[in-house]
Amino acid sequence: MKRLQATLPIGMFASNPYTIHMRLMAFAALLLSPLTSYAALLPNLIPGTSSWSDLIKGIAERIVPIGTSLVVIMVIYSGFLFVKSQGNEKDLPKARGALWWAIVGGVLLIGATAIAMGLLDVIKGL
Repeated sequence: MKRLQATLPIGMFASNPYTIHMRLMAFAALLLSPLTSYAALLPNLIPGTSSWSDLIKGIAERIVPIGTSLVVIMVIYSGFLFVKSQGNEKDLPKARGALWWAIVGGVLLIGATAIAMGLLDVIKGL
């Protein structure tokens, strides 16, 4: 017996993960295309930015302190988890996982900052 496919709009995305991403990107492009027409009319949300390099620098200057604070908070939280576990083998994996993901977040933050600074150099070179 042949199985019927769902008639919901989600049913068209059930075939292949690649087609799911392609269709979602096409849908997003259709939604965002009118915004590009009115981009000149939108106000500047980050004061002091008049070029792409200023925009990237402004975004990086706002995100890095927030990300650094979150990494420090997560490291402190994982320290509390280590103290709370008191060597209990059941609770140690949670503390190790929290510390591991805090370190991964810090590395991603440093990497994103390096990429942003690299983009700034490339844009300024153009």
